Amino acid sequence: MDGGTAAVAMAVEQPAHGQIEGPLPLPTKLLYSISSLGAEALIQSRAAWLLYFYAPPADSGLKELLPIGLVGLLLAAMRIVDSFDSLLVGWWSDRTRSRLGRRLPFVLAGAPFWAIFAVLAFFPPADAPVATIAVWFALTTELYSLFATVAGGPYEALMPEIARTSRQRLDLVSTRVYFGVAGAAVGLVASGALVDRLGVQGMMVAVAALALATRYLGVAGVWRRVDRDQAPATLPLKTALKATFANKQFLAFLPTFVLFQTGLQMLTGMLPFYARATLGVDEPGRWVALLMGVTVVSVLLAVPVFGRLAGRTSKRHAYRRAMLLTGLAFPMLAVAGFLPGIPPLAQVLAAMALVGAPMAGVYLFPAALTADIADHDAALTGQRREASYFGAQGFVEKITSALSPLVLAGLLSLGNTAADPLGVRLVGPVAAGFVLLGWFLFRRYRLPDDVGAAAAGPLGHPPVAVAVATTADAAAGPPPEMVGGVRADIEPMGSAVPLSRPLPRPSMEECPIARDPRTDSAAAGSPLASRFTPTPLTRLQARIARRIVLVLSGWVFRFQVQPIGLEHVPPGEPLIVAVGPHRGWLDAFLVMMALPPGPRPWFFGSAEALLGTWWRRAILRLFGGIVPVSTVGKLNREALETSVEILAAGNRLVIFPEGWGTLEGPAGEIGEVRRGISFLAARSGRRVLPVGLVGTRKLWRGKELPVRIGPPLPALAANADRAEAQAFADAIHAALTAILPPAPPEPADGKKPWPWLSTLLD
Repeated sequence: MDGGTAAVAMAVEQPAHGQIEGPLPLPTKLLYSISSLGAEALIQSRAAWLLYFYAPPADSGLKELLPIGLVGLLLAAMRIVDSFDSLLVGWWSDRTRSRLGRRLPFVLAGAPFWAIFAVLAFFPPADAPVATIAVWFALTTELYSLFATVAGGPYEALMPEIARTSRQRLDLVSTRVYFGVAGAAVGLVASGALVDRLGVQGMMVAVAALALATRYLGVAGVWRRVDRDQAPATLPLKTALKATFANKQFLAFLPTFVLFQTGLQMLTGMLPFYARATLGVDEPGRWVALLMGVTVVSVLLAVPVFGRLAGRTSKRHAYRRAMLLTGLAFPMLAVAGFLPGIPPLAQVLAAMALVGAPMAGVYLFPAALTADIADHDAALTGQRREASYFGAQGFVEKITSALSPLVLAGLLSLGNTAADPLGVRLVGPVAAGFVLLGWFLFRRYRLPDDVGAAAAGPLGHPPVAVAVATTADAAAGPPPEMVGGVRADIEPMGSAVPLSRPLPRPSMEECPIARDPRTDSAAAGSPLASRFTPTPLTRLQARIARRIVLVLSGWVFRFQVQPIGLEHVPPGEPLIVAVGPHRGWLDAFLVMMALPPGPRPWFFGSAEALLGTWWRRAILRLFGGIVPVSTVGKLNREALETSVEILAAGNRLVIFPEGWGTLEGPAGEIGEVRRGISFLAARSGRRVLPVGLVGTRKLWRGKELPVRIGPPLPALAANADRAEAQAFADAIHAALTAILPPAPPEPADGKKPWPWLSTLLD
């Protein structure tokens, strides 16, 4: 992973400047969080009533100002244009130096215009032609979004500065969720009642005034806690963007809340139509208020549940569980109100309650996770860039959420009345698809809860990341090690910014890893085994993948795979499988076919090759058991951590110990075995199983392909020195050389059918 984890790298803890380990002062927590009340009220009321105001349903009796398709198109276009503001404002805020610090000038100047243009969007010119109203709509919407970013992005970026420990952050975001839920009640529940009393325009004036007042209250609450002396970031825009979007933890988290918001915006915009279609009411305002009131109560009741879940497990686990449950709940709205024999109102209220409960967890964690990612970035870049991360999140959120009005308008065009509710029914399942996609993508996120305390360091002065190495290595200054052909060093893969200071190399004893993860109690409670722990689903996937390979090999390509030495494979034992020589694309598939199906073999593959085309990515997703790692450019530490992780979970790890770039080596000769495999054997405590191949460089249909397996070699001692590690690598080289099978015979007639198989997957 980008930046590493405790398995191979660690952070040297230093006390953060001004860091308070106890809870935040109550006035600070309440006043900072109260801004969420006004902001959420404004956001949700606009989302609920903007489309309805400009393009009401045909049976509502209201005048249509713009066609529904045009409104959706304009909203999508304006969100795409405005998305770039988030990147620029975040970068600008990080680089700002003023007597008020880096954030407050933006909030103070932008908040009034944010409220003004929120109101003006609901006051189009009277009796104007459609073109004029469309221009007014686009202009006010764009300016509202711009100043929402100016006033909101830097305000969000204050949170990691105010709350610097994981406990403080979770406590603060919990309070913000409560105020945010109250804001949703104002924006959706109270706004419905206000619409019936004051009309849509009067409602928007009241909500915008509330948003402005609570934002200034929030500024007052943190006025004395803002670090006005924080050094501004100095990265140029292009470098800053590259560093932000190279952070793998950020890329794992980024799509999740964005996709959730997209689905939620669809459901929110659908509610007035939903109330009319399911309940058959003429005045949807009060009924929308009732539905959202039930959801709000459900969210409030569920917030402490997810808070306790995070305390027992982690923010990561609780957030992913909430995403899954939300995705499963959204489709209930497709059938609620339409089932016979049950009062429609009872169905709808029950569905809204079930939808609201898991949403509490989705709202609870994103700000704290983004703050952790900003701390993680500071350890990589040496600079505090919170606003850049919140801005990048806003950028992608706006780009992606531009889909929601288009998708919603398209669905509602299929039917949005009580007589024809097809489009209304489809919104829930489609929104669920967005949420479940976010849940699936979040599985790659790996930061621990305490990253703020362990990695943040003094503001502007992050700790030093250090890599595992031996004392002898530190003295001799050797070249980087190789594991599975991947260089393992201290520089994070894909980082665009060098680390800020030289990195010391501790001894093996300073960074212990369990000798045998199957029995070591510390390893049993470690997160290392989580990603690769076998489940019934992954076991089934592995068996299906192996069966597909066997069918293609035997029935289509007619390869004659001949495994020799299967008696040397210990049943059920996790092993490091050292394969050589590596001379063709078929090598990994041969090992998959020759070895017994369990434990599952995992392979490293070149990310540049595997992810380069859509069909390779499709094969990767289908087969599983393949970990893409970079083989060019920056040094890659991730392969080391992933190797230990795979073995700790009870799997087999298949590596080609000659390293990358050996496909053109001598066909019947083992190249130099890198010492990385010695490091891995010492750290994991696993034995090494040698497997020899031959004849995979030139292929044809029907070719004989012998695979010979030798006796496993014992694991290297954990305290082995440099000379012992080299001797172990030499022993693996000798074992592979000894078991190399003879070259297969050529066809008797000299004809080689399907010679293009040699480059099939190149």
